Amino acid sequence: MNSPRSIVVMVGTPLAGQGGMSAVVDAYRAGGLFEQFSVHYIAAVDQGTRWRKLLTAMHALWLFFCTLLGQRVGLVHIHLASGASFWRKSVFAALAYALRKRVILHVHGGNFLSFYADAPWLGRKWICGVFKLAAAVIVLSPQWIARFSAVMPTSHFVAIENPVPPPASHVGVRADRAGVTFLFLGRLEKDKGVYELLQAFANLVQTQPQARLIMGGVGDLAGLKELAESLHIQENVDFPGWVVAQQKDALLREADVFVLPSHIEALPVSMLEAMSYGLPTVICPVGSIPETVQDGKEALFVPVADVVALTAALNRLCASYALRRTMGEVAQQTYAENYSLSSVLPKITALYMQMLSDYKEPGHRK
Repeated sequence: MNSPRSIVVMVGTPLAGQGGMSAVVDAYRAGGLFEQFSVHYIAAVDQGTRWRKLLTAMHALWLFFCTLLGQRVGLVHIHLASGASFWRKSVFAALAYALRKRVILHVHGGNFLSFYADAPWLGRKWICGVFKLAAAVIVLSPQWIARFSAVMPTSHFVAIENPVPPPASHVGVRADRAGVTFLFLGRLEKDKGVYELLQAFANLVQTQPQARLIMGGVGDLAGLKELAESLHIQENVDFPGWVVAQQKDALLREADVFVLPSHIEALPVSMLEAMSYGLPTVICPVGSIPETVQDGKEALFVPVADVVALTAALNRLCASYALRRTMGEVAQQTYAENYSLSSVLPKITALYMQMLSDYKEPGHRK
């Protein structure tokens, strides 16, 4: 009689949640990874009050413990970022290690190494211990392997890019029009460069009064609306809130240029989504971005918090339809070759196969 198939337990944020981590996991599911490897997904956090988050985490940990004990678990895949995300997920990792399960850690967020450097001595020891015991640690690019290895040389790092599903239907060639639409998607907070973006866009509107800016996301809506009014651009700026599914698809099709002047990033899923729709990007060269796109080819790079440079980049793309179209075509090709489901999923599949090929239950003897 054949033994039951082992499952993969994956721990992360809510599948329908906000942010890049949820988007990556949802892309895995869309690509068939969950069905292929019998993935059992556990959301370790939820939106809401501090007490609701605590109760959700405690329930998720109990469910995780019961799953590890009650089913044939061949692999645990934990998605984490810096700060509270790491401390919370490290408890899941420690429990999996205690039960002798093979664990993959998947690092999201562009400031993890800064988080590590700022942690107290005991915290850094804990972080290194959690990473050292992992069978593999996924980072977002080969260059990040070198950066992490310099801090935690005993860990086994693997570079796997963020995957993004393709648009639901064919994206046609955008028309040349006087009113260029710029699109931002992300959290509306200081580290995303949203205040500099509004200031730069106000500069642009002085010479391009038909230009439009759509800022999709949640955060400091009241403050940004107040800033837009003080800059006299409230008629040119829309704040649709957090957008998903058909609304996001419509905005990406409607836009001419994607803008993400973040101060800190790892590998932003929103940029990759924009590339899949053939959009050129204005972006700061932080995190893995310089390893993903090239200045002047798929994107225009601007220094962090530099309103003058950001204004110039917006002007340059606003003034040239040919440049927008050429850069968008290159961006779409780069996405297809490196960040599509067909490009990325074979890498995570190969890692899973490697980890599961010699799986055996704890205590099992051949």
